[in-house]
Amino acid sequence: MRVYKIFLFICLLSLSGCAGCSKSGRESIRRGTAMNDHLKPTNHREKKQTSRNIEPIEEENASKHANSPTMIESAGKVQLSKLYEANRRGVFLVFSTNDGNSGSQGTGFFISGNGIAISNQHVFDGYSQHFVKLHNGSVFRVTEILQQSHRSELDYVIFKVDTEGQKVFPLKVASYIPTVGEDVFAIGNPKGLEHTLSKGIISAYREQKSLLQTTAEITNGSSGGPLFNMNGEVVGITTSGIGEANLNFVVNIQRLGLEEYIY
Repeated sequence: MRVYKIFLFICLLSLSGCAGCSKSGRESIRRGTAMNDHLKPTNHREKKQTSRNIEPIEEENASKHANSPTMIESAGKVQLSKLYEANRRGVFLVFSTNDGNSGSQGTGFFISGNGIAISNQHVFDGYSQHFVKLHNGSVFRVTEILQQSHRSELDYVIFKVDTEGQKVFPLKVASYIPTVGEDVFAIGNPKGLEHTLSKGIISAYREQKSLLQTTAEITNGSSGGPLFNMNGEVVGITTSGIGEANLNFVVNIQRLGLEEYIY
């Protein structure tokens, strides 16, 4: 098993970044070893801040300071940072290949503790082998496709990952559709840059609310990742982006009917 994993990881190093997230949702394939650097585990170090010479705030002025724009903005950043750290473990890199030498790369996320996960169908299309790389560097094989969309409709695939007994972190799925103007954020792997955070709002509903338009950036390699509300719940599957116009589209996760898979 150890030899198999070493061989598998070497094969995965040769996969190129997904050029997906086009309007059609179809990813182009780049060959070579450009992903080598991106497949190295990323170290996330928190910087500890110390305060010096801080004067106590008078009680009568406390409410004024608490409601100041600076304090509100700071509180929002702290909340987003905590939501990111709490949910990044459930997001992973997806590799699709036929021969281990070329393929596509996208993003996926777990919805169940037993390894059931979601991504975009276009990340899987045309390939016979699929692998995932978790936040801790572990690489596992996709063993079963449970459900997939028709490309003319929604762009999603539900699948089973054999985690070989390793515990995974499932994300919580929202029970409502976010409103236009509501704050949202995404975690993805654009161009193989693992666990990248982006933030925006819901801009509009499209296709009878089957698609959500958002300003949260979705670029190459982010296809199939989760879009969250500010409760840390998944509201959609990031699918495509158009140019530099900040036009990004997400499959409304309420359209998938995931009740049978979430347990």
